[in-house]
Amino acid sequence: MTEAECDLLKHCSRGHKFTMVCASITKWALRGEMPIEMRLEFLQHLEKMADQFLTDEVIAIIEPLSKDSFEIVQEARKLGPGKALDVYADKFDVFAALNPSFIEALKRANRGRGYARDYVQELSDARTL
Repeated sequence: MTEAECDLLKHCSRGHKFTMVCASITKWALRGEMPIEMRLEFLQHLEKMADQFLTDEVIAIIEPLSKDSFEIVQEARKLGPGKALDVYADKFDVFAALNPSFIEALKRANRGRGYARDYVQELSDARTL
């Protein structure tokens, strides 16, 4: 993982980290056979995960869990729901290494944010000259 990608992970909130893992879990579940009503419920859960940072477009980038990621999720679930979410956030770097779509999703979510910040700094620097 590059230094820039590590920075993306550091500056992502815990809530967004575990939400991205939950989206990946949901997409993993959707790969299996299930009644139409249940599939609709899973899709509605995915839709509710979107916010101003993790937009529908960003969530669409996230791929389903890998086999190794699923094993981590299974172990985390043994700790209970709240603790599992903590594990998803605390070990997000591991999930991102196993599922590069998390990095791509974060890059998309941050698109323009860095440029805007750099532009504001450039304007500020120009005014002090």
